[in-house]
Amino acid sequence: TNFMRSIISATGWRAQKWYGVDWGERLITRAYVPSTTLKTGDIIGSWGPPSVKVSRKGKNIYAYGIDHEQLFDFILATKPAYISVYGGSIEILCDISEEKQKNYRIKGIFSRGSMISTELRERARSVFGADVIEGFASQECGSIAHSCPTGAGLHINSETVFLEIVKDDGAYALPGEDGRVVVTPIASTAMPFIRYDLGDRAIAGERCGCGRSLPILKSISGRVMHSFRHPD
Repeated sequence: TNFMRSIISATGWRAQKWYGVDWGERLITRAYVPSTTLKTGDIIGSWGPPSVKVSRKGKNIYAYGIDHEQLFDFILATKPAYISVYGGSIEILCDISEEKQKNYRIKGIFSRGSMISTELRERARSVFGADVIEGFASQECGSIAHSCPTGAGLHINSETVFLEIVKDDGAYALPGEDGRVVVTPIASTAMPFIRYDLGDRAIAGERCGCGRSLPILKSISGRVMHSFRHPD
């Protein structure tokens, strides 16, 4: 719904503000679902909050149907300050940059779709000079959490979701303990979910030392992968 999209945008902009993102710069967004109206290189429009004047200068550049080598060359050609990719692409782009011995500096990488390790975060900073701004979300529940700029974990968007970490014995996880991620998305009014088990696992965190009052996930520890056995 439009309401859910607005919530996702707002929580994303808040996290970007934590990192000092400049919405007047260029962003490449690598799409993973084809568009019937867009092709690689098309300008989608601005990508920052409409209420912030500098956002009018920003350009969101669409990319789809290109491999990582082509994406790297596209980055060199268009010179964005930020890129938005699935987490698994970050390490591949670091490999390509080192293999080609071409150093391009990026201010930030917006990551989605997978966990970002401390090692990968540090490597992206070493190779590209970029902060990795990690988002934790699901198709059903929208935006759930975003990484803290201090690197201490991910802050839960508690205005829009009620998140619980539940251990296998049904008890709530204490700080440092692992459990299943169970979410009640407050903003999901078209299809309400109550205590929806995402299939992800996370480690509960303590109050963050950055001073933000939003609760913290220490890390996303993994995902339960379900497989289906067919009769044959």
